[in-house]
Amino acid sequence: MWAGSPSCAASTTIWLSNAGRLSFLDSSELAVLLAAAVLAQARGVAVHLAGLQPRIARILEITGVMPAIRTYDHVEQALAVIERIGGVHSTEPA
Repeated sequence: MWAGSPSCAASTTIWLSNAGRLSFLDSSELAVLLAAAVLAQARGVAVHLAGLQPRIARILEITGVMPAIRTYDHVEQALAVIERIGGVHSTEPA
């Protein structure tokens, strides 16, 4: 899910992904996620993940990835925060 707003204080674009079905994360996938987050931030895109399962959240904590992304318990919670920080209206990618 992509959302964007020129008035967003932290960045102009936001990448929100529902990770609720993600049950496994190996080192290759972790490297891709971190690289994507770093590249996104370099381009002013804030990365948000919603619905992380406890095991995946723990892996992200242990490996130090958490500072590069924002996490939420539920998609609705993420959307509420995103809207509050910048009045973002979500859109699905084509």
